Amino acid sequence: MPPTSSPPTSPSPSPLHATTLPSPPFPSPHSITSILPSPPPFTSLAIFLADSTALLYPSLPLLTPSLPSHPISLPSPSLPSLSTFAFIQPSNALLFLSFSSPHAPVAYHLNSHQFTPIPVQFKPDLFSPLAPFGLGLGFCIKSSLNLVAIHSVNASQIWLLFVILRERSGAMVVELKKCAVIELVDPVFEICVGLGCLVLGERGGVRVFPLRSLIKGKEGKGVEGIAKKGKGLVNGMVDLSANKKNGKLRTVKVKQNSGEYYSFFVSFNEGNSVKSENDIGVPQLARAVSIHPFSKKIFMVVDSAGDLHFFSLLNNSVVGPNSQCNKVSKEFCTTRLDVAIKVQLLAVLPNFSAKAQIIWVSDGHHLLNMTSVCCMESGVTDSGTTEIKLTSVEILATETIFTTGKIRDIVSISSSVVLVLTQENIYAYGTV
Repeated sequence: MPPTSSPPTSPSPSPLHATTLPSPPFPSPHSITSILPSPPPFTSLAIFLADSTALLYPSLPLLTPSLPSHPISLPSPSLPSLSTFAFIQPSNALLFLSFSSPHAPVAYHLNSHQFTPIPVQFKPDLFSPLAPFGLGLGFCIKSSLNLVAIHSVNASQIWLLFVILRERSGAMVVELKKCAVIELVDPVFEICVGLGCLVLGERGGVRVFPLRSLIKGKEGKGVEGIAKKGKGLVNGMVDLSANKKNGKLRTVKVKQNSGEYYSFFVSFNEGNSVKSENDIGVPQLARAVSIHPFSKKIFMVVDSAGDLHFFSLLNNSVVGPNSQCNKVSKEFCTTRLDVAIKVQLLAVLPNFSAKAQIIWVSDGHHLLNMTSVCCMESGVTDSGTTEIKLTSVEILATETIFTTGKIRDIVSISSSVVLVLTQENIYAYGTV
């Protein structure tokens, strides 16, 4: 039987249901190491197994019972940290990419609710700088719209690759183009690509790189507001077919802490950063270890001490493809949320319209909380000619769930449904 939930601490709009996902087609839960959902509005799922293989499901029976859900088996090795779903525009296509080796990434295209393998094309020497380091636990792959980020710990670099889906000779082909390289000088514990930003989890806070400046290939300092175009060179993210005058591609290169390309660092709330001391008594800053987009102006961060933070953009402009690039750290407000547990796992589905939405938090043991988060404008301040709206956050636990098996992973697959991987099975919790 699925684990039961305790009575809610506040009225819930509808009862919470627990569903055990069917087996088969799902394998033994003891062999599952991680689960990865596709970005909305798709309901595809990748399940990674202990033998370094994976199963790719075009649709979930729970959400799309009328559609077939026969998985395909991915070649070995398929690791969660080296695999990602990527949403491609303007074709509105969903891809699954797996970097099983530096020279042999594989791609699968969702077509008519079936994933089919398609070839990947790139310059022969694209991955040469990373080849000496191999691929494994020192690598992490994350994706966003038309973009894949690769973090290599051993190479101390983060790469941004532009993903293009083209039709050639009647067949679909995936092209990878390297558009930016970030040279790391400080440890990065997590990366997130979303809301028009590349966000790096560091000690004491996060570092933000607005993607628009990297995409357009402009240079400058965010604080000074200076920008200049490259001399006849186009960034690797630019489609040459639309800009044939500049036929030479370039890769933007920037140091992590240089402040170039309008990048900046945002600290946790003052007084909340120092979490512990090392063996010789030196204070240690909390590390940002989990980063999730929440809305158009907000992303959520879990630190290494188990605290949950909101990073909110204060002014009315949005960090995105159509916004201004010269954002600075003072335009972000950091809020530490008062959560009763030490958060180890967080699941949230970004919602760009509703002010209140559901998030799921777990202590990484046997406790899962369904929580309602509401963002409210609490006041307006006038700074010269700029009007800034301050945002307050209200968090309310609406349901507490105790599982019999230890919780290993949680992922949101809709606004009100979460998948929970325990030592016993995969469960779906939600109000539908």
